[in-house]
Amino acid sequence: MQAPKASLRGLRTNSDTTAILRRMNNDPRAAERAVYVAGYGDVAHRYMLERSAVSVADFLLPHLVPGMRLLDVGCGPGTITLDLAELVAPGEVIGVDQAPVQLERARALATERGISSVRFEQADLFALPYADASFDVVFAHAVLMHVGDRLAALHEFRRVLRPGGIVAVKDLQTGEPIIDPATPLLRDFFALLNRAKAKNGVPISAPETYRALLREAGFVDVEASASCKSHGTAEAVRTIAAMQAVMARGEVFQQTVVEQGWADQAHLDAIVAEIERWGEDPDAFRVELFCAALGRVPRLYI
Repeated sequence: MQAPKASLRGLRTNSDTTAILRRMNNDPRAAERAVYVAGYGDVAHRYMLERSAVSVADFLLPHLVPGMRLLDVGCGPGTITLDLAELVAPGEVIGVDQAPVQLERARALATERGISSVRFEQADLFALPYADASFDVVFAHAVLMHVGDRLAALHEFRRVLRPGGIVAVKDLQTGEPIIDPATPLLRDFFALLNRAKAKNGVPISAPETYRALLREAGFVDVEASASCKSHGTAEAVRTIAAMQAVMARGEVFQQTVVEQGWADQAHLDAIVAEIERWGEDPDAFRVELFCAALGRVPRLYI
């Protein structure tokens, strides 16, 4: 059944996200937090349901073998996790996320697909509730980009990996957007979004640095790659525009921008209107550039 068209109006960020960001503003450990700024509403959910292991974890798949124990950090609604579970069966797969609504969705999908070798649990990625050296693979897609201290997160991933274990991370590059038409208001939106994230403890996404970051965290045999996701049909453009509208309307985003004096409310309203207009532009095109890196924990030799 075809998914309903994404509406660009009446969207708000999820209240869970707003609460987390508010805690970050008053938390001295804010740099260690992870926040998904797009929220967990229907728009974000539809966007994430399109993800699969083939589409986002292709750089990891050649390294997987049956029987591996795998941890998917930031599993979302579980579409990728369940694909990975089928590939490493009968090995156990655990998906963790900070949002209860995501875990509920993932469990329902696992039941629907009849996959029993996977479980979903709520966890803090900086303090994973698992023993040292207990996994063969740790996978994290679109996670580190929402994290303040990415090196600390990688150290925690390394802790739960066995010698020879694999870490695989992938994120969206959010620097200069690849978008057409690239109107001044749209470019201003992306710049303001990055500034607001940084103000709330999350630096600009830079996955092109992940090869170096994995080596700094102690991983070896590190390799990097890149891929693109294009939005070049009417439905695809509406979908990505709806995601951007959610973020542009976000309470904490708007509050941060206004309080810092970067823009007034009228300018933010104009940005939202421009995103809506762009979402219906028959010439609109958006490319999301993703960078990935894969490394191993050094093996122990006696």
